[in-house]
Amino acid sequence: MRTHNVFIFLVSLLVVTTVKAQMIVVNDAATVVNVKDMNNATVNEKLSFTIMNERGKDMASTAIMCSPYEKLAKFEGTAVDSQGKVLHKFKKNELIKNELTENFTTDVFRMVLDYTPPCYPITITWEWQIDMSGGWITYPSFIPYPYNSYDVKVEHASYTLTLPKGMDCEYKKINFDSEIQQSTTADGGKEYFVEASNLGFGDRGSYSASLSERVPLVFFASPTFRYRGVDGKRTNWKEFGGWIYNLASKDFKFSPDFERQIHAMTDTCTSNLSKIDVLYRYLEKTTRYVSIQLGIGGLKPLPVDYTQKTGFGDCKGLSNYMRAMLDVAGIPSYFTIISTKNRRLTPDFANSNQCNHAILCVPQGNDTIWVECTNPSLPLGYVHEDIAGHDALLATPGGGKFVTLPQYADSLNLQQSRVTVNLAADGTASMGIVQKSFYRQYEDKIPLRYFEEKKFREKLLSMIYAPSGAFKTSSIVEEKNPLSAPCMTINAELENIHYGTVTGNRIFVPANPMHKNYRAVKKDEKREQDVIIRYGYVDEEEMEFIIPEGYELENKPEALVVKEPFGTFTWAVVPDGKIVKIITRLEKHSGQWPASIYQKIQEFEKNVEKHYNQRIVLKKID
Repeated sequence: MRTHNVFIFLVSLLVVTTVKAQMIVVNDAATVVNVKDMNNATVNEKLSFTIMNERGKDMASTAIMCSPYEKLAKFEGTAVDSQGKVLHKFKKNELIKNELTENFTTDVFRMVLDYTPPCYPITITWEWQIDMSGGWITYPSFIPYPYNSYDVKVEHASYTLTLPKGMDCEYKKINFDSEIQQSTTADGGKEYFVEASNLGFGDRGSYSASLSERVPLVFFASPTFRYRGVDGKRTNWKEFGGWIYNLASKDFKFSPDFERQIHAMTDTCTSNLSKIDVLYRYLEKTTRYVSIQLGIGGLKPLPVDYTQKTGFGDCKGLSNYMRAMLDVAGIPSYFTIISTKNRRLTPDFANSNQCNHAILCVPQGNDTIWVECTNPSLPLGYVHEDIAGHDALLATPGGGKFVTLPQYADSLNLQQSRVTVNLAADGTASMGIVQKSFYRQYEDKIPLRYFEEKKFREKLLSMIYAPSGAFKTSSIVEEKNPLSAPCMTINAELENIHYGTVTGNRIFVPANPMHKNYRAVKKDEKREQDVIIRYGYVDEEEMEFIIPEGYELENKPEALVVKEPFGTFTWAVVPDGKIVKIITRLEKHSGQWPASIYQKIQEFEKNVEKHYNQRIVLKKID
């Protein structure tokens, strides 16, 4: 679902979101929004920034989003070197129209400027104006610091919103302490002004809140709105949810022939769950995701019979299509909007900016089935990582209902590995692997099932320690049933692995081939942020090493048990004749702790890393 800041206003800052690990100084960013009436406004932007070195060169290019309702009226700018010499003057005719076509059906397009700086540092200034029409749900937000870019400093940013007499505004500050200055204009209207200076966040650091959760921002919105000719209220989520419900319920009718087809698929089912599953499987077989942004399409699903006839739909279209099929089958459900980026919505300030996705809520007695219609290849009812634990809004006939989706317990995110390593006296080995991954760990493995055999094996070798190994067999099998634990099982057999290192009469054998890439977080003596572990999980391994003839385990390493509030790690060696078993269990707990605990986490993970990389020693028998 397209999020509508409704004015495509923040290109001045949003461009920076594509810049990663780059040196950028935003000297000044000014947004001026002049609302003329319920339907029309102008947005003037001025952005001046300095690119310090080549790492920031991508910032010199930009793309301004436009549509039939957002027209680029003006654009100009300059590029100046460190001596003040003007290197380039930008003109509007340098921008090239770039239409979004791949997986898109849209009337939105980009005006693209492609510029490569000839030297560094270089200061670029752009100014442009967007003429808005067709109304809006919320006014532009003030976002003085770009999301997803830590290596940026903002010296100054400001925002001005001017409203005509008779129009109102509410605002909500997030991570922001400065006051919003309010004044009355000469014609009796209202003006709001806010600014911020000297913003920078340095490195993110491990186990930290995301940048989007830390940056200051201010939402602005009117209690009432008109958007593409449709009036609504957004004083609270109930009102706004009612507006969404009415949008989603228009054109909510299939042809009699398709309704009969739905009944033919579901009337013989013995339970609601089986009916839902049949229609979910039908959705998977007959539809494909396409982002549709036509007219009010960014918020309103297209007619359900359009999706049925074409097989195309975006998240809101596919969710509403599934809702309509369930309705024919006699099962009520609720169109639901949610964010895949922000876990929390502001409960006291409703606006569409905060959501970018749509799913379906299907109540079943005391239980609720959450249906991801955009990717129906997922198990029915599986709450995937991008929405688990997130706030959402149900659009019901009685208005919007604010809810929070469930999140799987850490202990369910289990990965179990059983490994047999058959060693030869020259250090080579054959290896058998059976690995089962559940819930979040299952989700991490989903991309592997689409790989061709060669790429799958290459990926598997990048995950395990098996130097120069050759595959005998390999497979990946998915197990998924409605409302049950999904599982991905990997089976592999390898041979001719250069596994052990022979030195004199000893063989040094890596103790755990399954954690080739495990690394402890770096030390951070000046840690100030809280520690946040979002994803708890359990890794269990049982490694069985078959000792070659004429060798024995030289000594038995001591068992290890480490327990902390954020996790537990156990490691044990169990000799059994010609077999040495190594059993490990790593349990990470999700949660939030004060910054002072970070050093303990680093020590804990360093201990885990050490034992995962440990070697057992086999000695030749005299």
